[in-house]
Amino acid sequence: MRFFRTQRDGGDVLLEQTGRAASHLTDEHAVVYALPPYDSADEHMTDTALTEVAGPVDMSGGWFDAGDFLKFTHTTSYVVGQMLTAVRDTPPVPGLLAEAEHGLDWLDRMWDGPDDVLYPQVGLGSGNARLRGDHDVWRLPEEDDALSVRPGDPDHLVKYRPVFRANTPGEPVTPNLAGVSWRDDMEWAAMELACAARELGDERSARWQREAAGWAKAYLRSDERSTLDVWDVSALAHADLLSSPGLDEDTRHTLEADLRRQLAHGTRQAARDPFGAGVVLIECDAVPRAFGLVATAGLYARATGDHRYDAFAARQRGWVFGANAWGTSFVIGVGQTYPHCPEHQVANLAMSHTRRGDILRGAVVNGPNKADLLGGLERLDGMRRCSAELSGHRWSDFDGRDAGYVDDVAAWQTVEPADDFTATALLALSLIADAAVTAQR
Repeated sequence: MRFFRTQRDGGDVLLEQTGRAASHLTDEHAVVYALPPYDSADEHMTDTALTEVAGPVDMSGGWFDAGDFLKFTHTTSYVVGQMLTAVRDTPPVPGLLAEAEHGLDWLDRMWDGPDDVLYPQVGLGSGNARLRGDHDVWRLPEEDDALSVRPGDPDHLVKYRPVFRANTPGEPVTPNLAGVSWRDDMEWAAMELACAARELGDERSARWQREAAGWAKAYLRSDERSTLDVWDVSALAHADLLSSPGLDEDTRHTLEADLRRQLAHGTRQAARDPFGAGVVLIECDAVPRAFGLVATAGLYARATGDHRYDAFAARQRGWVFGANAWGTSFVIGVGQTYPHCPEHQVANLAMSHTRRGDILRGAVVNGPNKADLLGGLERLDGMRRCSAELSGHRWSDFDGRDAGYVDDVAAWQTVEPADDFTATALLALSLIADAAVTAQR
């Protein structure tokens, strides 16, 4: 909760809790631009200007996505969905519903109903030598509002942030926006419509439930099946579908088998890892994927009454909180050793001035990654140097099997926190709390 409150953008920043000021008020009158072309080799924009297509639109509010200040519809919808699942299914967390509603308010702005347009992104990522984007500047977010710029200035789109649309008015939205796996998104969407309709006595509930089951079967026939993270929400969708009334036994057995498939994948990986990690350490998002396995084990046990994966989930939780090769927790503020130098601009700059060392408490970082990505860390102008070492050791002393970890402000590969990472942890730990309460009854 503390992390998401720090991530707030717009005029609804919680000043007393974060030491921050309101930011990106120019998003209230944002201009919509056509998607710019990028050079795939160096990931920089090839145009020296953007093409205006519409506006102004109000894109203010929401949460920053990670350690910088871009805002994404996909990430925010994933976060809000997990928050509301926790609100509905697990013990109360004070303020959680209000924080989810903060995200919902922003999502409402990202869909233009009258014109049938979805806006997937606010802000420009990487720019070029003539036009800077969010990834090219290291600063506090409120400093963007203070810039004195005109069109054509290098920092014009840092202050007046562009908005991009996913489709021309009235045209379909490409499923690629949800990643290579999108049938699971459709299953989850249909299932939540069915649940809401059932609560409201809306007769469409049964139809939406049938559609959810149809999308589940389409997902199961696809070649793009993974485990719970921002790119694959099938575990969340399956669990809600399994809790629905009138579900036929064949569909029930098929959904339960797929949840077991996801957890069995993790247990096989854990059997090959010296520390029992159920995730591949040389791929991005190792820690949130581990929390995804913890959440999936909790969802599976709730839906089926089968607790065979409880011990596996406990080992994954232990791995995240320090039972790993580096002996560190990957959740800021939790454990004796945890990330002190996250790749996060507010933490790096605001904490230096306010000494509010708890500003990112609860944030979840990526964790281990491919070791050869950590050889030459890039430092931007304005970045305050911060590198945390272990007493008598370097982090690299514990690297192995091509995986590495370092606690350094320039290491986005290992210590950049993100909204989707933290939301998955929030749901996983809420499910654990719910299981503990249930066991005490």
